[in-house]
Amino acid sequence: MNDSLFYELEPCLSSPPTTKNWIVTLDDLSSPIFGKQLLVQASRGTCSIVHWISPDCDSSPGDLIRLSPCPGCAAHTPLPPSKKRNADLTLCTPTVFLQHSLILPTNNERIRRNTSEVTSPLTWADIEDGVRLYYSRLEFDSDPPSIDTVVASAPPVTIESSAAAVFANSLLVTSSDSRYIFFTDGSLINLGTPDVSMGWSWMQIVPDAGFPNLIATYAHGLIRDNPSSSQAEAAAIYAVLTISPRDSEVTIYTDSQTAIDGLRSYSSFVYLNSRLYYKTTNFELWAIIERTILSKNLTVFPVKIKAHSGNYLNDFADSLANTAHTASSSILISEMDLASAHDFVLVYDNDVVCESNP
Repeated sequence: MNDSLFYELEPCLSSPPTTKNWIVTLDDLSSPIFGKQLLVQASRGTCSIVHWISPDCDSSPGDLIRLSPCPGCAAHTPLPPSKKRNADLTLCTPTVFLQHSLILPTNNERIRRNTSEVTSPLTWADIEDGVRLYYSRLEFDSDPPSIDTVVASAPPVTIESSAAAVFANSLLVTSSDSRYIFFTDGSLINLGTPDVSMGWSWMQIVPDAGFPNLIATYAHGLIRDNPSSSQAEAAAIYAVLTISPRDSEVTIYTDSQTAIDGLRSYSSFVYLNSRLYYKTTNFELWAIIERTILSKNLTVFPVKIKAHSGNYLNDFADSLANTAHTASSSILISEMDLASAHDFVLVYDNDVVCESNP
């Protein structure tokens, strides 16, 4: 093996968490894992990846590494049917340790809708020994950090947050005039029981664009801890802002007056004022919402719509939020990923970010 080729593979820990790299690491059976970073959890020392495979690694290690989407494994998550596609898609998103992962150079920095193959200028023979040596040294020197480990001090503020990476693959329809319209909703079930759950949803609306019922695309998911209906509604707002392009005008239809009041407060910088933000319910979530709006230079127009009034679009957003509780396609917004707008974070029992007035 040529050592110089190995040392060209930089550790993932040397890269800023906002940079989503192609990576290579090893699984428990010492087989190679390839993928594109999707959600970097720097405080936990982990990242989730979109899993891609190189079938020829073992049979033809001297050939260039050619990656293709994983056709199926235990990490697969089915996506819901869409008006824009005839068949269900799947995403394979395992979690790996940053400490054990190396950056793999490729010819594609991004995964686009039509990307079916990604090529590396290296062969598996070029890097195999180096990857195994790097992995084994870390295994010998120290155990990898526990996935459940949480650091109470907040990670550096990054507007391209980890959740934004999750939504990066959403089929957002680009607007030529930088104006975007969304319907959002939240759902809270089983409050006061161990089965409590908060769901959220958003839909992009494109009038006169030929989409059935004006719905261009949508997403739904969950948020954990500090259960309340307002937390679920705010999570939907946050999800919309993460996928909204910079310098754009965003109109958000919601049936939550609390969410509208929260959005209107961002212009007064309430959530970034450490003397005030603790008095706000869901203050960490609203703080990162405010930070996202300001840093991405978004103009946000909240519009109140009456709940359960027979409005088809609002009813569909409500249905999406309700199905998020059990759907395998649900996207989880992590509290610890959100808690990055302030220098210090209040944490209960090592892993629950406090969102109530202390």
